[in-house]
Amino acid sequence: MSPVRTRTWSTAWATSRWDEEPAVIQVPDFGDRFWVYALYDARTNQFGQVGKPYGTKPGFYLLAGPNWKGDVPAGITEVVRSATELANVVPRVLQDDTPEDRKAIQPVVNQIVAYPLSQFDGKMKTIDWATLPVIPSPGPKSDGETKWVVPEKFFDADQLGVVLAIVPPMPGEEALYAQFRALMAAADKYPAIKQQLDQVAQETEQNVIEPFFQWKFNGKPARNNWNRSVNNAQTGVDYYNRTGTARSNMFDNQPTETQYFYTDIDGDGKPLTGSGNYAVTFAAGQEPPVRASGR
Repeated sequence: MSPVRTRTWSTAWATSRWDEEPAVIQVPDFGDRFWVYALYDARTNQFGQVGKPYGTKPGFYLLAGPNWKGDVPAGITEVVRSATELANVVPRVLQDDTPEDRKAIQPVVNQIVAYPLSQFDGKMKTIDWATLPVIPSPGPKSDGETKWVVPEKFFDADQLGVVLAIVPPMPGEEALYAQFRALMAAADKYPAIKQQLDQVAQETEQNVIEPFFQWKFNGKPARNNWNRSVNNAQTGVDYYNRTGTARSNMFDNQPTETQYFYTDIDGDGKPLTGSGNYAVTFAAGQEPPVRASGR
């Protein structure tokens, strides 16, 4: 088996509410590197196609919300719209995991810049990201994960109620939205219903949501105790696989950009542990096809 060069992603984040003011995202010339700007709506589904797999050209891309109606200035390469006003942009660029390539990639990484439309002047901006200060941890380290969802508050007006207000239903979800709103209205009026809702939410967190942290519930079997995602970042109304991704591997790339394979156990069927060392081996001539870079 021939040696495999290690590759890593250089990743950045940008978040915006684009109905207030669109954002301009710069796309420099990445040469023959594999790159993609993963654009996620509030459901963490990708929208638009900006990246090497789509033949995207260098330039300035205007990312706008669904209700923005302003003028597009000259010099904007393309307008890309999100279905929701809250969205995320995750630029990802492939690099060799070597000191030489980490240095070589820096000039293009420094031109991955996002800013409000009001700051657009048609010129490529540059920021030396290596000089940014290190942001300290907000608090003491914990042995557990951060609980982003509090089950007993999930059905509160300032939780699910806000989500229903800012994330419009997809076609076919209108009745589901109406049912949730009716249920929350009843819970607000009758304490016994609210108490029952909170109890069910906590039981669901433990018995349904927690198991999704196991890879075997993410995607479909791919042989030899591995699973693979099937509609990553394009889940639509596939709530089962969307929950699995949200629980275990948020912000997937869509299948045209990345294929994901998961496992919880080793070749002997034993659970993987942090204290073990593992190797993935492909028989000669059976290496998976990879087209991440032409270099």
